Amino acid sequence: MKARIAALLLVAAGPAIAFRIGGVGLWVVYGAAVALAAALAAWELHQDGVLSDVMKRQGFDLAIGLAVALGLLAAVTVVFNYWVAPASIGGGILRRCRVDGPLLPRLEPHGIERIAEWFRAQACKGYGASLGIDLKYRAFVVFIVAALEEVAWRGGVQQLLSEKLGSTRGWLAASVLFAAVHVLTPTPALGLLALPCGLAWGALYRYRGRLVPAVFSHAVFSMFLFASKPLVSFS
Repeated sequence: MKARIAALLLVAAGPAIAFRIGGVGLWVVYGAAVALAAALAAWELHQDGVLSDVMKRQGFDLAIGLAVALGLLAAVTVVFNYWVAPASIGGGILRRCRVDGPLLPRLEPHGIERIAEWFRAQACKGYGASLGIDLKYRAFVVFIVAALEEVAWRGGVQQLLSEKLGSTRGWLAASVLFAAVHVLTPTPALGLLALPCGLAWGALYRYRGRLVPAVFSHAVFSMFLFASKPLVSFS
């Protein structure tokens, strides 16, 4: 129990600290936080005698995890490409960023366009903070960090809350907390992305009873969205 509480504190503080550091430091701090949190979560699962069971791959675990990752990727891509930064405008100029924001801000946006512009600025800042690792290594690093983050959140935080609140309420509470932690970063739009993702990955753990589908899904989603196929480019 104490190890899971420590894991919760690590993953709660890690993003807020890491994203404020940025660059290579972001990955060092965030990677260290989720690695230690994942180790603590795994230790508690071992103490409960279920570590080998929850880490065992069965049936269509990987296929289901991949399907969830692709569904989330498709939803994010459609929203970004058709509302936040349509490629049809200026040859894709809306998808080009500086490290601190859009390369070319919209002029006096109003209404829903103003909301879209906020999301575009958030995307630029979020991606900009993560550029400390060379592109050829970034996909691998993102894959590993996301996998460890999932072990920490689902195997540690969600398991802790499920034991306290019941499996369904524990899943929902962990998902809301997952989003809230990302809202506290310098790019709070990450919280809006984290909520549906947390619900989806938490559901995989809640209803499949194993970490493998959620770990694989989170790792694939993050690898493609933040490394292999980013939504924006930098000039």
